[in-house]
Amino acid sequence: MKKLILPFLSLSLFISACSKDDDNAPKEIIQLQEVEMDDSKLSFTYNEQSQPTKIQLSMKVNDEAYLPMYYLDFTYNNGKPSTADFFIRPQINEDYKRQSSAKFVHEGGNLSYTALVGYDEKGTPDEDRRDTFFYTFNAA
Repeated sequence: MKKLILPFLSLSLFISACSKDDDNAPKEIIQLQEVEMDDSKLSFTYNEQSQPTKIQLSMKVNDEAYLPMYYLDFTYNNGKPSTADFFIRPQINEDYKRQSSAKFVHEGGNLSYTALVGYDEKGTPDEDRRDTFFYTFNAA
């Protein structure tokens, strides 16, 4: 499952990343709507600030139909990602269940750390599936 979470988080942070730019000219914002692969597709939803709020992975059922199986929801605080929640549909006829959550903590304008927590099949936080990633930035 970590193989699915890390690419989703990496893609989402890449999409929502911004850089300091002295050029005041308006920028054209390109938003991915859908990425189709051999047996699946990714769909993207954005907020008013062009930040991704949902990335959904659907599996191909036949030549014309896709079935949503996973999605990643994002929230933002002052334009920066604050949380990401990963949901999975275990079976076709079941509701989505939260698989994991991430909290992004910013200090001094930079991402300071990310706290991850996994959930068991009942939706309860699993103490054995917690992790924290700390970041340091070089001012050079």
